[in-house]
Amino acid sequence: PIAFVIALTLATYLHMLFGEMIPKNIALAAPTKTALVLGPPLVALTRTLRPLIFGINAFANVLLRLIKVEPKDEVAAVFNDDELARMVAVSSQAGLLSPADGERLRDALELGTRPVGELLV
Repeated sequence: PIAFVIALTLATYLHMLFGEMIPKNIALAAPTKTALVLGPPLVALTRTLRPLIFGINAFANVLLRLIKVEPKDEVAAVFNDDELARMVAVSSQAGLLSPADGERLRDALELGTRPVGELLV
């Protein structure tokens, strides 16, 4: 039991260090270079493992259906323009957004409703 605890602790520590902290800092230090170097191998890995991932996902969906839970592929958090505008307004009033950030978000939300000619000016 002691060896198991030590091994699990060491594996967890190394996973966090080499699997999360170091790659995150490398990506933050040089995002473009990291994306260009790691992009192609990650695409290849994703394509190679697609059948395995599909199988795991299908098996999980079967298990969920057995316990009467409907599987969902995506998070059902979709907001319309009015809801987003209301969230920005409430966040600005609560002080969660700086005035400049609130204005920038409001302008971004209005882009979809403004004529192209007005945007060009």
